[in-house]
Amino acid sequence: MKLSARWASRYLAATHWFIPAALQHEAATLTRAENVVGAALLAATAGPFYALAYYLLGFERAVAEILLCCAVMLASPLLLRASGSIGAARELFLCALFFSFTWLSYHLGGISAPTASWLITGPLVATFLGGVWSALFWLAMSCLAAGGIYVLAAGGHALPPHPVHDMAMLYLVCHLGLFVVVLAFALLFELTKTQGFVRLEQALGTITELAIRDELTGLLNQRLLRDRLRHAMERADRNRRLVALLLLNINKFKEVNDALGYQAGDALLVQAGGILRGCLRDCDSVARWSGDEFVALLEDLGSEADARQVAEKILDRFGLPLAAAGRECFITLSVGVALYPAEGCDLDALLKRADIAMRSARAWGENSVQLYSSAATAPQSERLALKNGLRDALTRGQLFLEYQPQFALGSRRIVGVEALLRWQHPVYGRIAPARFIALAEETGMIVPIGDWVLRTACLQNRAWRDAGLPGVKTAVNLSARQLRHPDLAARVLEIVRDARLPHGCLDLEITEGVLIDDLDGNQRVLSALRAAGLLVSIDDFGSGYSSLNYLSELPVDILKMDGLFVRRLGQRPRGRAYAIAAAIVAMAHSLDLQVIAESVETDEQLADLRAIGCDQAQGYLFARPLAPEQLAALLACQTDPAAAPLPA
Repeated sequence: MKLSARWASRYLAATHWFIPAALQHEAATLTRAENVVGAALLAATAGPFYALAYYLLGFERAVAEILLCCAVMLASPLLLRASGSIGAARELFLCALFFSFTWLSYHLGGISAPTASWLITGPLVATFLGGVWSALFWLAMSCLAAGGIYVLAAGGHALPPHPVHDMAMLYLVCHLGLFVVVLAFALLFELTKTQGFVRLEQALGTITELAIRDELTGLLNQRLLRDRLRHAMERADRNRRLVALLLLNINKFKEVNDALGYQAGDALLVQAGGILRGCLRDCDSVARWSGDEFVALLEDLGSEADARQVAEKILDRFGLPLAAAGRECFITLSVGVALYPAEGCDLDALLKRADIAMRSARAWGENSVQLYSSAATAPQSERLALKNGLRDALTRGQLFLEYQPQFALGSRRIVGVEALLRWQHPVYGRIAPARFIALAEETGMIVPIGDWVLRTACLQNRAWRDAGLPGVKTAVNLSARQLRHPDLAARVLEIVRDARLPHGCLDLEITEGVLIDDLDGNQRVLSALRAAGLLVSIDDFGSGYSSLNYLSELPVDILKMDGLFVRRLGQRPRGRAYAIAAAIVAMAHSLDLQVIAESVETDEQLADLRAIGCDQAQGYLFARPLAPEQLAALLACQTDPAAAPLPA
């Protein structure tokens, strides 16, 4: 670290002694408090030097006045520490500053005194410390003081004499002092602003790190593994070298949880992840894929025998016992291997092939390795059936929407709902969105399905309003393919007009990964939608792309904090997860954005969200996704003033 940065950090750490702990949790509040303390320390330190200049010029009464005002200024950080009020400390400092220069101007010849120009420092410093309204107040006070002194002199009132004879020297001291003070204050506030951005960048860096790691094992998560696999497949196409994907399943892991408890099961997973990492090269990747499954990505292989050799090495290592709950446990694996390049194989197909091979290995027995074979393609039939059935699903009414309410944490009322797509298949039953949304994107059906979702959600919102229920906004997710469609804005606005929805009733949710794919194009589309009265949300904020740059450029209204961070809240004592969530909320509020927390499941998480100033929340703690009539019943309860669905 550079010497200047080290001293800046030490200075800010020293100022924190004056700031109560309650004011140090939120970044914006901490910065305001740092500014007040820094300004007081700077003025109180510089004051004695100006007092010395007046002493040398023979004006001893001015020396006493300056030192007295310095003492009052220095008392403002102590007032902040004692009262916890930034406003009271700020105004005490500004009062002392204003009195000092008004007194000096009055006693040094009135409006023509060299210190009269110093009256501008009050409004200038107030701008940094308290914002526009504080600056306007002290500007008015400075104008009144200057005008009052002028009127007194013009009306024949004799101003007090002063003993300073070398006025040229006094003018020089005052002008140079003014330049130094303005520069010093500018540097001071630049320091606190820079440190504030450093804290935000550090928080975002931590967010990114957490977003790419599995919380339990510290291995890569699915999102990053898929990204690395895509790049590995591109390199394999260029280099004509093999890539192997190993899907490893811990056999009968549920029995471990049932016999020893979930804590012991988690300990086994952590050990298993460490063993896998130790069996691979540094250039290979390993991720936790699901509860008891891991994926290893091997690059630059010469033949399939190399992949099998690594798999056998892993099985041999797992022949040794693992420790859990004070006991030794032996676990076995089923390993499926899929190779690339392969004909007709993309990223999802390669993952599916590894899954088929793993199931085949499990059918052979414990501690087995199976390479994918084209003869074992039966499980592909379900995917093909779902892919072909999407068009029928739309035309035959198999798709429907459920609505999860969003609660305002301040009023404890429902202020919005998120429309969630569901599919009731005639053969496979209710299908999770994760299984068919990607297929809809792949086939292009996501565009007509997305239009249907938008129209249905808007008409349902209109129906609730026509039934006399409280008005709420409806949030609808937009996919990447929808966002790229050239007629998106026109189609959305047509749907809103047909449903006769007022402004602010439709919230379009877009994930941050989709947003940054085409920043300029998305900015134009979203600007047109917002100009028409629609809201725009960034969904799953913090899931791996978070950047101050795109937040400052895109026209958005709301950040939806990813459930990854919400699930880590509620722990005592509050740790890094709480600080990260607080930084997200503070950053959003500084950009005039609202924050909605997803996946809130416990009272402790809700308490933390309230403490950091989160605006809205949704999750199973409040309500699961509901049918329209169930949501209507919940809204009807809000017509009763005594009703408060949100936990207290």
